[in-house]
Amino acid sequence: SFLENNLHIRNGTINHMEVLEDYHDGALHYQSMRIDATISKNFDAACFPLGTQVLSFYISPENYTSDTVILVPDTENSGINSNLSASGYSPIRSNISSTLLRHLNTMGNPLLNEPEEISHLIVALELNRNSWGLFFQCFIALFGTVGWILITLYICANHRIDPLLTLPPALFGAVSNLIVGTNLLPDMAQFGLVEYMNFYGILMILAGTLSIIQVNRIRDYTQDHDYADSYGRVMFFTLLILSIAGMLMMPAVTYRWR
Repeated sequence: SFLENNLHIRNGTINHMEVLEDYHDGALHYQSMRIDATISKNFDAACFPLGTQVLSFYISPENYTSDTVILVPDTENSGINSNLSASGYSPIRSNISSTLLRHLNTMGNPLLNEPEEISHLIVALELNRNSWGLFFQCFIALFGTVGWILITLYICANHRIDPLLTLPPALFGAVSNLIVGTNLLPDMAQFGLVEYMNFYGILMILAGTLSIIQVNRIRDYTQDHDYADSYGRVMFFTLLILSIAGMLMMPAVTYRWR
């Protein structure tokens, strides 16, 4: 039959193909197939551990050009199987369409005057993260270290205690969180949410550390404790607002809200 001998899936391998229905009546040819195929797809890691992934594949008649065969999508009877499952993701929508793709050249074929044009059927499935669990697992250490810096800055400003010696573990925790997060990514060269969140957290930690150093300097050199306390409180609330706003804004614009 036509499908058994000529069906091709780009970036995929057909493991098994079963003919369910095969009907021919003059110019009418109808076939229903069940296909087991393995298709490779590189996920976009820029928005990891959030973000939306689009899985798509192309079906084409391998030995027929558009002059002979044109694939027409059945949009009314196409959709997502209700039993479909993907770990950590939920299907949002699917779409099916067709297009004509022309080869770049004649591939050295002397029988062709122009490049061949092949009809392709495009199937796309959009997946979205079904929870924020993995996000919090990736950044819980970072949230803890930034929170610890804010607590030490608050103590320094309001109780006149020098907590500077307690800050190196916080920076170590943030750097460790960055290492763990990037090791989860399939492509280390691609900068995304994990790196930006950790860099922003490290920036807040350094800003909090410098604020504590400045508060101590004002107290030691000017002996103006009231001014030092006021400066510390202003920096505390400034960094608190920046930390909350930045660490909420980045994942909020990354996650697709339904």
